[in-house]
Amino acid sequence: MEKSTFITLSAVGLTLFVVIIGTLGIKLQDRDRITEKTVGTYATGNFSDSKYIVLDMEGKAYHYKQYDMMFKGTYEDLEDTVYIENEEEKHALVHVDQKLYMYEEGDDEVICYEKITDTPTFMNVNP
Repeated sequence: MEKSTFITLSAVGLTLFVVIIGTLGIKLQDRDRITEKTVGTYATGNFSDSKYIVLDMEGKAYHYKQYDMMFKGTYEDLEDTVYIENEEEKHALVHVDQKLYMYEEGDDEVICYEKITDTPTFMNVNP
């Protein structure tokens, strides 16, 4: 192999490597941005019987009402849909602006949870 061909192939390989690393970096930044946007506490709004969804930076999800932890699991944030799941249940929540919409089978309705803080918060219940 000639020296000039080797240098050209090396330059192409290096350029390809830089492009791949740059693309991965952009994807990771997008994921961090989405996660930071999603992390926090969401509530239904009726303080006395409000239900809450908490999403933290470690990927943990909680669904509770005061004095009653109804769900502990993990979540995955995919742009406009947040999937929360554990060994027994899996829910798809639609994420629009500062709100999460969740279909609750027991009530046979879609419940709106509005973000009340960027900090995961637990009221009268332990995570």
